[in-house]
Amino acid sequence: MLFLGDSVARNQLESLLCLLSQVPYPTEVENYDDDDNFRELLIKSHNFTIYFVRSTFLVQNVEIMENSNASTGSFNLHIDKVDERWAKILPAMDYAIIFDGNWFFRRNYLYEDGKLLGCVHCNDSNVTNLSLTFGITKIFRTALNFINSCKDCKSGLVTFLGTFSPAHFERGAWNSGGYCNKTSPSKRQLTLGGFDLEIRTAQVVDVTKAMIIRPDGHPNSHWGNQWNKGINDCLHWCLPGPIDLWNEFLLALLKKGVGLHLISRWLSIFHI
Repeated sequence: MLFLGDSVARNQLESLLCLLSQVPYPTEVENYDDDDNFRELLIKSHNFTIYFVRSTFLVQNVEIMENSNASTGSFNLHIDKVDERWAKILPAMDYAIIFDGNWFFRRNYLYEDGKLLGCVHCNDSNVTNLSLTFGITKIFRTALNFINSCKDCKSGLVTFLGTFSPAHFERGAWNSGGYCNKTSPSKRQLTLGGFDLEIRTAQVVDVTKAMIIRPDGHPNSHWGNQWNKGINDCLHWCLPGPIDLWNEFLLALLKKGVGLHLISRWLSIFHI
């Protein structure tokens, strides 16, 4: 089983490992870098291997650096070329769990056939400003097309796709003093519109309502942050916590064989 995507995908993986460890405890076979961006774990008693590949955009990308070699937080995205790190191991997988989307909300430049199409969230006078919907649709289309046409992949490869997880920042965002110090579930009504509603409507299994009422389920300031002082985490989920629900649904769907229907639904939504 491959977990693929951003740090929320890793969050879901860690939840699954905690749930599984109540019966068999997984052992780490390989950690391919120091940042846990490429891991291989084995549950020996069941001959079951779990992989995690951190691929924040699913496609090939290069971070844009300043003259001082400092990070800008912006990327050049080659939206027609999948990230080779996960593409290489996909043929060995029986299941692929994709969770991605949060990194699309920054200033990124989109390339196709090696040519600049435009950018998302930029104000460059000489570059076409593209919508977030355009960028994310193109990228998911590339990833799903690759999976759907993978000749070396197993014929029974089951794929699930998730996009955004509700965040609960108050009075600021990730890097502007936002926090989430609630200690009980919320009773507020769910209201979504625009892009959020479009993505939610595309879902086959909808956990949005269950998650949006759990502002108490984030680490907030208690996430062992050693790198970004003063930043609270209201995006990822505590363990054990609400994210365990995702894996309970995942296991139920696997038993019912829903995965192939799910990937077909997404292929249709993105007009592939």
